Amino acid sequence: MKSKTTAARRRLELITENLNSALGDPEGDWVSLPKADAEFLLQAFQRFFSGSVSSVDEALGVKRGRGRPKPAPHDGMVAVAIDVISRGEQSWNDLSNKYSRDKRDLQKIAERHFDAAAESMAQELKGRLARRRGSDGKR
Repeated sequence: MKSKTTAARRRLELITENLNSALGDPEGDWVSLPKADAEFLLQAFQRFFSGSVSSVDEALGVKRGRGRPKPAPHDGMVAVAIDVISRGEQSWNDLSNKYSRDKRDLQKIAERHFDAAAESMAQELKGRLARRRGSDGKR
């Protein structure tokens, strides 16, 4: 997360430089801003006003939001999530022993990685169906 915050801070510093140079222009009362900078600020303030973030710092990317950062969907936990989602007759104790995690941790993993797990399962089924059709000679 630190690199994202640093990148956001650099972006804000660049916007500040652009604003300072625009304010130094004695022509009129208007300040021009590059379109990319204006879009960045607009999106940040829209996130803030929609309530999806709790502070302007968070909206601008300078400060991380509350709670534990969510890991990337493909960090090795997708297989665990698939196993939890499709546990069938396996008990929670069996899964807990298999992955050395308690039931609640496994449920959180399944929640966090549900989309990636579902996509992976869909691709696997699609591949199986294609192989089955290929071996049957059907198209």
